[in-house]
Amino acid sequence: VAIGRDAEAARRAVRPLLARYLAHLHGQSLLADAGVTAAETLAIGAARAAGDSGASRVTDAHVDTFALAGTPDQVRARLRDWRDAGLDVLIALPAGPTDTVEQLGIIGAELGPWWRSRA
Repeated sequence: VAIGRDAEAARRAVRPLLARYLAHLHGQSLLADAGVTAAETLAIGAARAAGDSGASRVTDAHVDTFALAGTPDQVRARLRDWRDAGLDVLIALPAGPTDTVEQLGIIGAELGPWWRSRA
């Protein structure tokens, strides 16, 4: 999760973490089920093995599939989609170079009450 006023900055913030997960989950059925190809995860893994974060290989589709990133309204809209698809427990891991305490505060203020009101 990365929430902020600058949607693109929030989306950039989650890319390194997603790169790490996508590279390590290579070959897992979860990725295939989500439409992520082996070629994508291999490219991310190769970038990481070469000393790069792999973030530049994380696509917008990866961000949309595996992260909540953007403005509070964008994140709530995406979370609504996930809830409608069956999500019933939310575990939020703040990502990126942002202040973790600040992100937890935003998550608590912007997502917590909204989520509870729809439970």
